[in-house]
Amino acid sequence: MGSRRWQKKVARQVPPVSVGREMVAPMPSLRLLRTNYCIWSMSMEVYLDSHDLWQAIVGENVSKKKDQLALSAILNVVPEDMMTVLDAKKSAKEN
Repeated sequence: MGSRRWQKKVARQVPPVSVGREMVAPMPSLRLLRTNYCIWSMSMEVYLDSHDLWQAIVGENVSKKKDQLALSAILNVVPEDMMTVLDAKKSAKEN
């Protein structure tokens, strides 16, 4: 049952768009649920990597701007009831 719901959400995702000469992946529309972490995390990794932000999750010495962009992307797809856990985090890597 859960996988069907995920398949419907994936079908609704917007394809990449062209901005100038670059392809830009749209913000992931798959929201984190208590039952879809593995699929959600793969989606977020692809999104962050496509925007050169994955380094903020796995690396050290990342610019504050890239860290905040990665953190913003994560917060945009996390439900409100999970926000209190993330509230104390100072960086994307901590999440």
